[in-house]
Amino acid sequence: MAYQNTLAMRLFILYFIFGILSVSLSFPINIFWWLAISCVAILIVKKQFWIYFILILGFLGGFCWTQKIYARYSFRPDLALKEITVKGEIIRDPVISNSFQYLAVRSLDFKKYTSEDVFITQLPFYLSPEIGDIVLIKGTIDKATYNPFDIFLKNKITYSVNLLKCEFLKKKEGFNVFLVFSRLRNFIITKINNVFPPNEASLASMLLLGKNFKGYNQEISQTFNKAGISHLIVISGFHLTLIADILNYVFQFLFLSSFGLSFLNIVFMGCFVILVGFSASLIRAVIMSLLSIISRYFHRIYNATNSLLLSAFVILIINPSVLISDLGFQLSFLSVASLIFITPFISSCLSWIPQKRFLGWLKNALATSLAIFVGLMPFLIYKTGNVTLTMPLANLILVPLISILLFLLFINVLLLIFIYPLGKIFSFFSYLYLNLILQLASLFAKSKFSQYPLPLISIFWVLIYYIILIYALSQFYKKHRETTLYF
Repeated sequence: MAYQNTLAMRLFILYFIFGILSVSLSFPINIFWWLAISCVAILIVKKQFWIYFILILGFLGGFCWTQKIYARYSFRPDLALKEITVKGEIIRDPVISNSFQYLAVRSLDFKKYTSEDVFITQLPFYLSPEIGDIVLIKGTIDKATYNPFDIFLKNKITYSVNLLKCEFLKKKEGFNVFLVFSRLRNFIITKINNVFPPNEASLASMLLLGKNFKGYNQEISQTFNKAGISHLIVISGFHLTLIADILNYVFQFLFLSSFGLSFLNIVFMGCFVILVGFSASLIRAVIMSLLSIISRYFHRIYNATNSLLLSAFVILIINPSVLISDLGFQLSFLSVASLIFITPFISSCLSWIPQKRFLGWLKNALATSLAIFVGLMPFLIYKTGNVTLTMPLANLILVPLISILLFLLFINVLLLIFIYPLGKIFSFFSYLYLNLILQLASLFAKSKFSQYPLPLISIFWVLIYYIILIYALSQFYKKHRETTLYF
């Protein structure tokens, strides 16, 4: 019964995603399409017709929900290039991108464009807006073609304002938790800038707080991207897990109960998300971590596949458009799926390496790097037209080094906040690691094997690749059923 429930849940979410795709990619919903769905469903569930009902329910749920969201925030062509004046509140920290800072402004006037009038506009760097500022913006309205904000605003920002005039009126009264964390973030960045040279300070800020804020350095971002390690400066589960492990080590000295420890972990994750932003990769990591905490507290077996699918379902309920429009969402889920399903296969291929001390660590690290390479590379070639051959080796070397660096930076920031003189002395050791990471990243980026150009490939061949990969993995797991218990 438990197996049937798990199968039904997984298929429901997969067909929910399929329903979203049918809207997002404008697939024709006709008798032939329904016939194809029915054939696939019958092949999957055989004679279990009640699961077939679940599949149809999942598809219709994804289809109808996406239609509702898209209709709610649809663009009105009659408003294009119309001059407007909007009084609104800045609801997110400015995002630094493309030599501008972008603002998300929610109108305080009557909602006459969409159900939530949230506009995006851009300001020059010399202005210093904050969350909660009440502004009067004047300009021409147009369809928003660029939206760097989090998943909660990805589908709500329909209009951009080509700014003619921006006037700061006042601060919004009352407590604003986002403003508190925004000021804390800027305070941390200031402390980092005070003790490190510009490049090292930028890398430290990007590793701890992400790359959309004031610590952003485009040159460093491009270097990491060419080296195939750009995911290391995108706040995700890697950063969350590492910092949570540090705090868990500290919390164990407080002699807390399992409930108290779980509660502190949940509070930390909530604060961390507000501090660094609601990116799809971080929300995915938080949901999976919450499910892990809940399963551990109730003494249940944690299932990585179910956790991944549930996190995707929650994010797509919040914003179905990220499935197609958010590359971070796509890469995050594809990389985690690669770790779950491909790593055991790669490990079995590396069984000749002894599982002892350093060689055991090397085997696990190599299997992880190769699994991500195998899982992501065809998709990245399709998206970028480049293959980064240095990616496995760069990850093998830099992931453990950045793990140590994140630990040092976390301790360093705490010292800079509470014991500044000691933090300034400690920053010397952090600087050495930061400089080493920058040198290694630059070395990999300058290699002739970094971003080797390839002809653009069709999505058809990418799908063929993943179908062959899924088939190969299914044959592997049929022979190694004992390794699939937690799947």
